[in-house]
Amino acid sequence: MNLFDLFINVVESFTICYFFGKYFELKNYKQYILNNIVIFLEITAGNLFINTSWLLIIIVGLTLLLLLKICHVRITIESAVVCICILFMDMICNNVALLIVTFFNMLISLENMSLTIAVIISKIFFIFVAVYISNKKIKFNTQLDESRWGSIVIVFSLLLISLYILANDYVTNNLNKVDVFICMILISINAIMVINVYLSILEENEEKMKIKIKNEEIKYKKENYIILARMSDELYRLQHNLRYVLLKIKYCLNDREYDKCKNLVDSYVDKLRKFKILINTDNPYFDYLINQELNDLNLRGIDINISVSISNSDYYLNKNYVNYVISLMEYLKDKVKKLTINIYEVNNNNVIEIILNELDDFFIQKNIQDLILLIDAEYKISKQNEMLIFKSIQQIHN
Repeated sequence: MNLFDLFINVVESFTICYFFGKYFELKNYKQYILNNIVIFLEITAGNLFINTSWLLIIIVGLTLLLLLKICHVRITIESAVVCICILFMDMICNNVALLIVTFFNMLISLENMSLTIAVIISKIFFIFVAVYISNKKIKFNTQLDESRWGSIVIVFSLLLISLYILANDYVTNNLNKVDVFICMILISINAIMVINVYLSILEENEEKMKIKIKNEEIKYKKENYIILARMSDELYRLQHNLRYVLLKIKYCLNDREYDKCKNLVDSYVDKLRKFKILINTDNPYFDYLINQELNDLNLRGIDINISVSISNSDYYLNKNYVNYVISLMEYLKDKVKKLTINIYEVNNNNVIEIILNELDDFFIQKNIQDLILLIDAEYKISKQNEMLIFKSIQQIHN
């Protein structure tokens, strides 16, 4: 063993311990240095006295688990798999580098430098893989359950065995049908495992989406409850003040102050107006966002008449649909002073009907056109008794 071999062992042990420390978030630098020394001595001794790479992987893997225990990290299936996998990664990098150098050696003669170049390329690959995976782990900071780790072990092992067989046959120039057939079976099993994991992930994501939707529903229900409670308090105060308003009107009438009477009535009607536009359809997401937009229109002084008769349905959780309704209101808020909106259901179709008497044309903007395509809606614009009617129909998909 020469200085170059010792240098490679240092790089290898440093990379393993770097990944080890980063992945398991070990903060004790004295322990980190000790880990480096232990792994370096073990790899060096293994290269001198152990001819089987598999045995060395097992020994170093068990040592890493022991070091985890010393660092007070709980030993789990994940930690065992990770400790073995990083060593397998080193072996894979060795095989890939050997394949690359063997390929180029056929093109240009590298003579005695081929093994040295292969080792350097292998360690560069290994460093890159270790840094990339450990940084990704820190970024996502998530945990897999034991069944997932079991699948990863099987998939990884089958890939490793296939790669080892093919690389060994390629390097020794002894590619035979039996080895190819074995690899085909292993890769087929691997494909089935990957599909199974993929379907399981889809199922889990579906469950997570349902939980997310439920949480959003609870959130918007709370928001709507707060709005309704506030409205109820304000309505109670208005009803309580009605007696005093009527008395004021009576005195004004006695004094023939008719303009003052009119102002008192208009003021009271304006205060009541916002209560007639509040909707509560038992679709929390839809109710909350539409009520917010209606409140904005009301603050702009637009006289709104809205009628909403819809079922409780997941369709009204569709953000594209809600954005569509809001975009229609946004388009009109600077163009009209009076607006009638009817939203209802007919034969499993949702209908949005907007009636205007102040516009000669209803121009569909690009952002509204895009939303119409997204929710697969059909619309028509017609005139009736000097009123402009916009009607949009879209099928309800739960």
